[in-house]
Amino acid sequence: MLVVVGPDEGARADFERRIADYGLADRTLLTGPLYGEDKICAMRDASVFCLPSRQEGFSVALLEALQLGVPVAITKECHFPEVGEFGAGLITSLHPSEIADALITMLRDKDGSIAMGKQGQQMVKDNFLWQEIARRAVAAYQRRSGIDLKLEI
Repeated sequence: MLVVVGPDEGARADFERRIADYGLADRTLLTGPLYGEDKICAMRDASVFCLPSRQEGFSVALLEALQLGVPVAITKECHFPEVGEFGAGLITSLHPSEIADALITMLRDKDGSIAMGKQGQQMVKDNFLWQEIARRAVAAYQRRSGIDLKLEI
Protein backbone atom coordinates (compact mmCIF):
# COMPACT_ATOMS: atom_id res chain seq x y z
CA MET A 1 0.00 0.00 0.00
CA LEU A 2 1.35 3.39 -0.97
CA VAL A 3 0.28 6.09 1.47
CA VAL A 4 0.88 9.65 0.27
CA VAL A 5 0.81 12.18 3.11
CA GLY A 6 0.99 15.95 2.93
CA PRO A 7 -0.56 18.95 1.25
CA ASP A 8 -1.19 18.53 -2.46
CA GLU A 9 -0.49 22.14 -3.53
CA GLY A 10 -3.37 21.85 -6.01
CA ALA A 11 -2.04 18.72 -7.71
CA ARG A 12 -4.40 16.16 -6.18
CA ALA A 13 -6.81 15.77 -9.12
CA ASP A 14 -3.99 15.15 -11.59
CA PHE A 15 -2.31 12.75 -9.19
CA GLU A 16 -5.55 10.82 -8.65
CA ARG A 17 -5.99 10.58 -12.43
CA ARG A 18 -2.48 9.16 -12.83
CA ILE A 19 -3.06 6.68 -10.03
CA ALA A 20 -6.26 5.51 -11.77
CA ASP A 21 -4.56 5.38 -15.19
CA TYR A 22 -1.93 3.01 -13.81
CA GLY A 23 -4.54 0.86 -12.05
CA LEU A 24 -3.20 1.66 -8.59
CA ALA A 25 -6.30 3.17 -6.97
CA ASP A 26 -6.90 0.10 -4.79
CA ARG A 27 -3.30 0.24 -3.49
CA THR A 28 -2.90 3.98 -2.96
CA LEU A 29 -4.20 6.19 -0.17
CA LEU A 30 -3.96 9.99 -0.27
CA THR A 31 -4.45 11.30 3.25
CA GLY A 32 -3.65 14.97 2.88
CA PRO A 33 -1.69 16.53 5.73
CA LEU A 34 -1.40 14.63 9.03
CA TYR A 35 -0.46 16.23 12.32
CA GLY A 36 0.43 15.22 15.84
CA GLU A 37 -0.29 11.65 16.89
CA ASP A 38 -1.88 10.81 13.51
CA LYS A 39 1.37 11.71 11.76
CA ILE A 40 3.51 9.78 14.24
CA CYS A 41 1.27 6.69 13.94
CA ALA A 42 1.42 6.80 10.15
CA MET A 43 5.21 7.07 10.21
CA ARG A 44 5.61 4.37 12.84
CA ASP A 45 3.54 1.98 10.69
CA ALA A 46 5.50 2.72 7.51
CA SER A 47 7.91 0.21 6.01
CA VAL A 48 9.80 3.04 4.30
CA PHE A 49 9.60 6.84 4.38
CA CYS A 50 10.17 8.35 0.94
CA LEU A 51 10.88 12.02 0.29
CA PRO A 52 11.41 12.60 -3.45
CA SER A 53 11.99 16.31 -3.06
CA ARG A 54 13.22 18.78 -5.62
CA GLN A 55 14.56 21.08 -2.88
CA GLU A 56 14.76 20.78 0.90
CA GLY A 57 16.41 23.03 3.43
CA PHE A 58 16.04 20.77 6.44
CA SER A 59 13.19 18.28 6.56
CA VAL A 60 11.69 17.84 10.00
CA ALA A 61 9.47 15.03 8.65
CA LEU A 62 12.58 13.17 7.51
CA LEU A 63 14.18 13.58 10.92
CA GLU A 64 10.99 12.36 12.60
CA ALA A 65 10.92 9.24 10.43
CA LEU A 66 14.56 8.53 11.24
CA GLN A 67 13.92 9.01 14.97
CA LEU A 68 11.10 6.46 14.75
CA GLY A 69 13.43 3.92 13.16
CA VAL A 70 11.89 4.05 9.71
CA PRO A 71 14.39 3.56 6.87
CA VAL A 72 14.29 6.39 4.35
CA ALA A 73 14.55 6.80 0.60
CA ILE A 74 15.37 10.38 -0.31
CA THR A 75 16.63 12.33 -3.29
CA LYS A 76 19.96 14.14 -3.40
CA GLU A 77 18.01 17.40 -3.41
CA CYS A 78 17.02 16.74 0.21
CA HIS A 79 20.59 17.78 1.08
CA PHE A 80 20.88 15.18 3.83
CA PRO A 81 24.02 13.16 2.99
CA GLU A 82 24.13 11.83 6.55
CA VAL A 83 21.44 9.33 5.52
CA GLY A 84 23.96 7.62 3.26
CA GLU A 85 26.93 8.19 5.55
CA PHE A 86 25.19 6.48 8.48
CA GLY A 87 23.50 3.79 6.38
CA ALA A 88 20.06 5.03 7.43
CA GLY A 89 18.55 4.77 3.96
CA LEU A 90 19.13 5.22 0.26
CA ILE A 91 19.75 8.45 -1.66
CA THR A 92 18.74 8.67 -5.33
CA SER A 93 18.37 11.15 -8.13
CA LEU A 94 14.93 12.54 -8.94
CA HIS A 95 14.51 10.03 -11.75
CA PRO A 96 11.36 7.97 -11.01
CA SER A 97 13.02 4.65 -11.86
CA GLU A 98 15.83 5.29 -9.35
CA ILE A 99 13.32 6.17 -6.63
CA ALA A 100 11.31 3.04 -7.48
CA ASP A 101 14.46 0.88 -7.41
CA ALA A 102 15.38 2.22 -3.97
CA LEU A 103 11.91 1.50 -2.63
CA ILE A 104 11.87 -1.99 -4.14
CA THR A 105 15.30 -2.72 -2.68
CA MET A 106 14.23 -1.63 0.77
CA LEU A 107 10.89 -3.41 0.70
CA ARG A 108 12.46 -6.67 -0.48
CA ASP A 109 15.25 -6.63 2.12
CA LYS A 110 13.39 -6.51 5.42
CA ASP A 111 16.48 -7.25 7.53
CA GLY A 112 18.49 -4.58 5.70
CA SER A 113 15.68 -2.07 6.16
CA ILE A 114 15.45 -2.84 9.87
CA ALA A 115 19.20 -2.24 10.15
CA MET A 116 18.84 1.06 8.26
CA GLY A 117 16.07 2.09 10.65
CA LYS A 118 18.27 1.38 13.66
CA GLN A 119 21.13 3.33 12.08
CA GLY A 120 18.78 6.27 11.54
CA GLN A 121 17.66 6.23 15.16
CA GLN A 122 21.28 6.20 16.32
CA MET A 123 22.18 8.99 13.91
CA VAL A 124 19.40 11.19 15.31
CA LYS A 125 20.34 10.36 18.90
CA ASP A 126 24.02 11.14 18.30
CA ASN A 127 23.57 14.29 16.24
CA PHE A 128 20.13 15.89 16.30
CA LEU A 129 18.64 15.78 19.81
CA TRP A 130 18.57 19.10 21.65
CA GLN A 131 21.07 17.93 24.26
CA GLU A 132 23.65 17.14 21.59
CA ILE A 133 22.96 20.35 19.71
CA ALA A 134 23.41 22.33 22.95
CA ARG A 135 26.63 20.45 23.81
CA ARG A 136 28.09 21.20 20.37
CA ALA A 137 27.04 24.85 20.51
CA VAL A 138 28.68 25.32 23.92
CA ALA A 139 31.84 23.53 22.75
CA ALA A 140 32.04 25.77 19.67
CA TYR A 141 31.54 28.87 21.83
CA GLN A 142 34.25 27.73 24.23
CA ARG A 143 36.72 27.09 21.38
CA ARG A 144 36.17 30.52 19.91
CA SER A 145 35.87 32.55 23.11
CA GLY A 146 38.17 30.71 25.48
CA ILE A 147 35.51 31.04 28.18
CA ASP A 148 34.74 27.84 30.09
CA LEU A 149 31.00 27.23 30.37
CA LYS A 150 29.25 24.57 32.37
CA LEU A 151 26.41 22.88 30.53
CA GLU A 152 23.83 21.03 32.59
CA ILE A 153 21.19 19.13 30.69
